[in-house]
Amino acid sequence: LQGSDASRAKFIEALSAGAAVCHFAGHGVVRQTPAEAPDSTAQPPELWDAALLFPGASAADRCLFAADLAALDLRHTALLSLASCYSGAGRSQEREGVYNLARAAHVAGVRDVLVSLWPLHDATAPVFFREFYHAVATGADPSAAAWDAQQALWRASMAEGGLSAALVRAAPFRLIRSR
Repeated sequence: LQGSDASRAKFIEALSAGAAVCHFAGHGVVRQTPAEAPDSTAQPPELWDAALLFPGASAADRCLFAADLAALDLRHTALLSLASCYSGAGRSQEREGVYNLARAAHVAGVRDVLVSLWPLHDATAPVFFREFYHAVATGADPSAAAWDAQQALWRASMAEGGLSAALVRAAPFRLIRSR
């Protein structure tokens, strides 16, 4: 989905259609203060803190909250890549872990979720994903493919700009596998 087709509703429709692999490239946000969950939800209030953003006129059209993602049936999806800033960030609860988009995807049934812990570097994120998907397409386990792509990007970034460049460009990626 691209351009005007990249709406929240069409993304949910495409995600629910049964693809084994889904890739989202766009904006992600995490609220810094706790959100108020709608009264009608059975989801924990923390799942209303993280969202993927889409073009739209209203907040309901623009935001796919982690709670919305958790409510979907995505047992057919083996891999969900969220190429967006902060897709792996969220509010942490003692003894419960982090409430984020990855956790929501696991609740929905996704096995592997690839996220970013902080903003993605515009020039190097495509390099990471190209390397990652090439390895996955040739049969590599997504976890190994993510590690290998991250290490290749780390080495290139270290050579170009040193440790700080490597941290910004290569370190945010995490593949989180459900049990």
